[in-house]
Order: sequence, then C-alpha cells, then structure tokens
Amino acid sequence: MNHTIKQVTSFAATVLLTASITLPAFSAQFTDVPSGNWAQHAISHLTGQGILTGYPDGEFRPEGPISRAEFAAMLVKALHLDNGAPFNGTNFEDVPPTFWAYRPIELVSEKGLVSGYPGGVFMPNKSISRVEAMAILVNAAHVSLPSQGEAVEILKNYTDGYNVPQWGQRAVAGAIQSGIFVNYPSQNLIEPNQAATRAEVAVMADHFESFLAHGAPQNESTMGQKHNHFARNSRSNRQEAYNTNDTPQQGNMIHGHVSVVPTNTVFTGVDVTPVSSDRSQIGDPITVTLNRPILSPSGNIVIPQDSQVHGVISRIEPPGHGEKNASMAFDFNRITTPDGRTFYISAEVNGPSGALVGGSTKGRVLKVAGRTLGGAAIGGAAGALIGGIAKKGRADEGLLWGGLLGSTLGAASAVVAKGQPVVVNPGEVLEIRLRQPLAVSSS
Repeated sequence: MNHTIKQVTSFAATVLLTASITLPAFSAQFTDVPSGNWAQHAISHLTGQGILTGYPDGEFRPEGPISRAEFAAMLVKALHLDNGAPFNGTNFEDVPPTFWAYRPIELVSEKGLVSGYPGGVFMPNKSISRVEAMAILVNAAHVSLPSQGEAVEILKNYTDGYNVPQWGQRAVAGAIQSGIFVNYPSQNLIEPNQAATRAEVAVMADHFESFLAHGAPQNESTMGQKHNHFARNSRSNRQEAYNTNDTPQQGNMIHGHVSVVPTNTVFTGVDVTPVSSDRSQIGDPITVTLNRPILSPSGNIVIPQDSQVHGVISRIEPPGHGEKNASMAFDFNRITTPDGRTFYISAEVNGPSGALVGGSTKGRVLKVAGRTLGGAAIGGAAGALIGGIAKKGRADEGLLWGGLLGSTLGAASAVVAKGQPVVVNPGEVLEIRLRQPLAVSSS
C-alpha cells in the first residue's frame, strides 16, 4: 500500500511539474511597472521607440518627477528635431556646453517650444509641472486653443480649476479638448502646479503622438520633420485609421456655450470593424457607430446619433495556459459627426481595466471543474481495472488511487489548456467610457 502511494504521488508530482514548466513566462518590461498598470501601454510604447528610457536597475520609476532637461530631451527625440545641423544656441547661464542635455535644451529653445526664466537661466534640473508640460505639448502640436472665456468654462468642471495660473488656462483647456490632458486617478482634479510624474508624462506624450497622427496644423518652417515622424513609424492601416489629411478645423471651435461631458460617462455604439485577438494586431483600426446620442449632464445632445467613434487596438494579451482568457484594449481617440465635424476624445472600452476579455469567469471555472471530474472518473475506472488485474479483491484500492491520479491529470490538463480569444463582429454593441472630459462648443 505504501509503495503504491509513493508511486502515485511521484507520478502526480511529475505531471504537475511538467505542466508548469511548459507554461510561458510573462514579465513586465520594467520591474516597477506591473501588467495592468494604468500607464503601462504608454510607457512600453515610448520606451520601445527610444523616446523615454528607464534606469539601469530595470526600473522606470513611474511616480518619480521628470526634470525640464529630461522633458526637453524627450521632445527632441519625439519630434526628430536633431538632424545634426548646426544651430545658434541661446547660451543659458546654467546650461554649459558640457551639460548632458545641452543640445536638446538649445534645440527646443530655438524652436520656441520651451522657454527659459528671467536672468538667462533654464533651470534644467527643476521638476516640470503639469501645467508646464501641457502648455509645451499643446504648443508643439499646434492645438487650436479655445478663447479665454471658453477656457474658464471648461476649467470650472474641475474642483481645482481655479488653481490653473492665468497664463496656462487656455493651454490646459486646449489639452483637455485635444485629449493630451491626463488626470489619473483623480478624475476631477487638474493639479496644475504639481510636479508631473514620469508616468503622467509618458501618457501625455502618448496622447500627443496620437493627436499628431490624426493630423495637426503644419508649419514645417518651425517644426522640421515632426508631422511626418510618427506616420513613418506607424503601421499603414493605423495611418488610414487616423487619416492624416483630416486636420482639426477652426470651424469646429464654435464660440458660444460650452457643454462638457464628464469623465467616466458611458455611451454605446455598434461595431463596424471586425477585430479578434487571434488575427488583429496592435495599431489596427476600430470604428463604432453611435446607436444613440451622447448627452450632457443636463440632457442636451452633445454628439448626435450615427456619429462614428474611431480608435485603434492598444493592447492584446493572447489566451494563456490555465484557461486564461485573452484580453484586448482599445484607444478611442476621435469622433466624426454626420455633418463632418471632428472632436478628439480619450476613451476606452467599459470593461475590466479598459479591456474586453474572452469567455467568462463562470465558463472558465466550469470547464476546469469538468476536466477535473472527468479525469477522476476516467482515472477511477482505469484504477479499478488495474487494481483488479494486479491483485484480486484490491479493485477498491485501485479505484481510490486511480481516482486520485485521474483528478490530478484532469487538473493538469486544465492548467495546460488555453483560454478563449476576444472576437468582436460587426453589429455587436460596445460600451465605451470616457477617460477624459469631452468639451464641445455649441452655438
């Protein structure tokens, strides 16, 4: 009996060990940016392009501040400003030629993107504030800014909107309207004077890239190659999805009452583009047609029915072993109305972590249970047969240990089995949630 127990236990351990070593190992790109982190996609995207970098110890330090010098270096890389040509430096007193970011600082200063301070200093090691970061990015993207009156109305929708310094009010409001603005996790706060964290800057820069890819007003004489850089580094279908000829028109900014649809507003639309976690790729387009209008808190129609919501696939996690279902996230970035207006948004699927998940938890649990019970039944029958053959009258013992072995094999097969993919077919209804407020001017 003891010998039989040892054999069964040893075999079961071998099966489970074999199953475990066949599972793929997943790890975050940075040790301090776990999977599912709110800024993970942006950090991975920008570090993959070399626009942002981590630290030698494998950390990104997402909650750490970013200096004005680091921000300048990021802009130069993102916009491909450094073509090696000579330039006329402004010679800030606190930025000697030996300083690591001397050339990036001089370049962004020469292009009029980042200014110094009175007294001829740049303060390169000073942490950049959120309002400064937003002002620089909307300036670099040539965002059409709202009027001062419209800006004040937009900022009233935030608890601390009054804290935005007057010089930055139009810029912050423009960042909100263009989707560059980031206020996670404090949805009702702007925190304009707080130091921008590395995670916040990563997401702002990612939204900035998205805005440029949609098509911003161009001025090649001052910005060099910036408007073509991201198009060259995007997949062709992403370029089609963004339609780089669809530039924001001044006509979209109608002076009058400003309606603001708040963060976390959920609206629905009918999918137009088939997508699947098995066949689609990150960057592929997705289009959804509104099946009902988007309303303001007061009940007024802000975006009419039949408007199209455009986005791209931002993250795909394939099915995993242990029946881990696939997940797929989308970055919805603009809405086009039937009358031809375009509004830029920041939105995602209204689901767990902003993603669609294949299958269901209930289905997954039932499948695992079915495998375990089925394995026990088959193993029990085999054990009874083996026990009866080995020694007459010991079929009950064979049944017992065969059941244990079968259940072990059943559990192991559940561990090895893969989960379900995500499939969205045309005609299916999706729920979409705003990550940032949507401000729309109306006559």
